[in-house]
Amino acid sequence: MKRLRGFSLVELLATVAITGLLATVVTATAGRGIEAANAAKCLGQLRQWGSALQNYVQDNGGFLPRRGQGVQPVWVVDRPEDWFNSLSPYLEVPPYSDLYAANKAPGPGARSIFVCPSAKVTNPYKHFITYGMNMYLSRWDAAQATRVAVIMGWKDGAAALKRIAETRRRFVDAKGAGKRIIAEKLWAKAGIRPTGDWLLADQSSSPAELLDFAEKNNAYVLTGRIPVLFGKLPKGGMTIAVQGDPDMQRPYVVIEADPQKFPNTRTAPARLLGEYLTGPQGQNFLRDFAGSQPDGIPLFFPIQSTPQ
Repeated sequence: MKRLRGFSLVELLATVAITGLLATVVTATAGRGIEAANAAKCLGQLRQWGSALQNYVQDNGGFLPRRGQGVQPVWVVDRPEDWFNSLSPYLEVPPYSDLYAANKAPGPGARSIFVCPSAKVTNPYKHFITYGMNMYLSRWDAAQATRVAVIMGWKDGAAALKRIAETRRRFVDAKGAGKRIIAEKLWAKAGIRPTGDWLLADQSSSPAELLDFAEKNNAYVLTGRIPVLFGKLPKGGMTIAVQGDPDMQRPYVVIEADPQKFPNTRTAPARLLGEYLTGPQGQNFLRDFAGSQPDGIPLFFPIQSTPQ
């Protein structure tokens, strides 16, 4: 007769302990996975709100919706200009005020564009809207909504500067001679003499710090493409708004020094360089080089042609 062997008490306890440990590990791992998925969905919903905001601004002449109110809870929801009412139609969702009036306002855990899945209930507020708007933008108690300069993707520098002036968005008056010449030409074309507290004097200590100065002051600035291509844009979110305007090109000049004033100057090589750059061979080189940039936008243009 074969004897069957069972678990001893110690073996049984060890088995239960191991099973419990595995269950704990699996539960913790699953919990982290769910939280990561919720965070990803929350971020995706923020991007949707951002897209809706851009469309709203385009449709409303640069004005932002209202409701920047800091950390105070929301208690009035029937104003159509507030972001949770004015932006949701762009996402094919009824305004929050309509949902509340129909007793369909989303609450904690709801599958709604208004609710971040990771949000926790800390206070039993009447309205569970888990996203918010910067309190310094279009405050609910301000006389007028904030207006932004909607110039992203424009190709007309003068028109862009005119919009910046109209909306009084900050603009850095750069000290560099080349940048100053281009800016003055664009302002003149726009028919504007810029003045006001929105026009910031360039206080950067060097040309290399100009972009950092503009970024810290949340301002627009005129700059060349070379700093952009070499990764000099600050990490805080600056991006190119306007490009492709021939009036924003900066001419480069090769000047041969007067040998009578500068007798030690190597005038012969300088003359050869000038003749090469302005001659057919140099112009063809610049044209070929212009078409080989990583972003497809030329750094230099031959003097014999201007991009349209």
